Parts: sequence; C-alpha cells; structure tokens
Amino acid sequence: VLPYAGDLVITEIMVDPDAVGDTLGEYFEIFNTSNELIPLDGWIIEDGVNEVHQVASGGTANVYPGDYFVFGVNGNAATNGGVTVDYQYADISLSQGYDGVVLSFGGVIVDEVQYDWGITFPLATGASMILDPTLISDLSNDQGANWCGSTTLIDANGAFGTPGDHNDACECRDSDDDLAGYAYDPACDPSLPDCDDAHASTPPTAVDTCHDGIHYYLARAARQDPCHSHP
Repeated sequence: VLPYAGDLVITEIMVDPDAVGDTLGEYFEIFNTSNELIPLDGWIIEDGVNEVHQVASGGTANVYPGDYFVFGVNGNAATNGGVTVDYQYADISLSQGYDGVVLSFGGVIVDEVQYDWGITFPLATGASMILDPTLISDLSNDQGANWCGSTTLIDANGAFGTPGDHNDACECRDSDDDLAGYAYDPACDPSLPDCDDAHASTPPTAVDTCHDGIHYYLARAARQDPCHSHP
C-alpha cells in the first residue's frame, strides 16, 4: 500500500550543528501522522540538489503511529553531538543556503521541505530548525514562518535540538523589545522579554527566545544562560 502525502512529516532539520562538524552532526526528524506503522526500507531520501539515498535497514527502520524517527549522517552519539539516530544515511549533505529534504516512496512524494537558510526559514547555527509543534502537517512545514530554532540543549557539549522528541514552542521566537537587532514579535508576552532586552550592546546577530532566556550564540559557547552571566 502506497503512503499518502503527509503520512510522514519532516519536523526538525539540523543543518549546522556547530558543536561538531556538519559531516558528523547533521540529522533530520520525521513524525508519523498516520494510524499505521510505516516500514521505511525502500524509501528515498533526497536533498534539494539531487543527492539521493535509499533506505536499507534490513527491516529495522520502522516508525510507529504518533512517533518520531531520526535520520542522521552519523549514528554514533559519542561523536555526533549526543543525538540518538534511528537510521544512518549516506550520500546526503545539507547546505547552509538553499537546500531541502524530500521523502518519497514508490514515486510518491510524501513530504518535502525546501529551506532558504535565513530568509524565511531560521538561520540556526548551533541549533536545529524545528517546526512549530502546533503545526505538524506537510503543508505547514512548507512555510518558513512556521519554523524556529530549537532552545533545548541536546547534551552539555552539544547543539540545541529535540531529536526524537516534541519540539520546543515557537510562539515567542526572535523577540527584541530593545530593538537591538531583531524586529519586535507582537506574539510575545511583554512580561517575557528576550534575555538581552536590557543590554543594547548584545550583538544584533544574536538569536533570542523570549520565553526561556536562552541566547544561542553565547550559550552555544558557554553552555549557560548569559542573562545571568553577562551584565
């Protein structure tokens, strides 16, 4: 039986892990929206520049209804940034520019995401791009505005991401009440400002999320909340 479009939805993409090299730490995650277990052997993974890999796991790559599944370039959690990978692929690399992830089976494209890296989709260095967990569908993930950068550390020395788990909320991304570099996001609760709102000297290229005080660029290096460590 051929799957329907949207039975599997791409929900997370790690393009630039930063804590480890791209060839060690790239991954992407899918979610099974159907009511059926979906075996993945024979499925085709493609990126946006026609790199192709056919899944061949010997029957071990299966995604259960309502569950996540992580594809990664490196299955060794000791060297990939602490990610538990369900299936290791080859011949696919994710560019920091225009690129994408395409999933198909039997000639049917079940889901695809074509990202632009910083234009409408997040420029998420050191963090994965995650789909808003309230918008998990094959249509919603086409829109860059429905994605944000993860704010959860994978491990103490890794990047930010939620591989194999629920994504972080996206509703308060890129808040910048002090106008130090990011446009104000009216969706953010004024009582939950981004962590550098009182500090105009914070680099304007820094990415903040107003609800948890994580400042990606500093936290990536210091592994701590810079709101508590940088005056």
